[in-house]
Amino acid sequence: MKKTCVIMFVLFLFSCRNKVEECYHTEYYPEGNIKAVECFNFELQLRNRREYFKNGKLAMSFFVNDQNELEGPYRAYHENGNLKTKSQLVNGLIEGIQYDYHKTGEIEAITHYKKNRVNGYQRFYNADGALRTEFYKFENKLIYEK
Repeated sequence: MKKTCVIMFVLFLFSCRNKVEECYHTEYYPEGNIKAVECFNFELQLRNRREYFKNGKLAMSFFVNDQNELEGPYRAYHENGNLKTKSQLVNGLIEGIQYDYHKTGEIEAITHYKKNRVNGYQRFYNADGALRTEFYKFENKLIYEK
């Protein structure tokens, strides 16, 4: 009996240690559908919030650090479930390349950011994939337009 208890305790500790995420808060629409879920991600040591449309599809997913700033991957979705925006945040600021998509899933814009400022190429595309406009900006200041 004592040996069984020890084995079960060790298995319990092992299962808790390998847990990636633990959810602690859920919000609901008045109709009862899930509106938002907040979890703690043990691997990233960040809070994760996922918000949902009334139809149950994911609206957005993002992480928050200890200073309540957005941190890490950010994803927003159209109500049809297709990806709308994909970016990376550092201390609450967009850093790197942000991708925006049309409702149909085709790329709508590609924008280069550095500390939340457009820094590099910014390209906008029609729904058929054709390049509509191209800018080059340095710290949000227009340098070149095509």
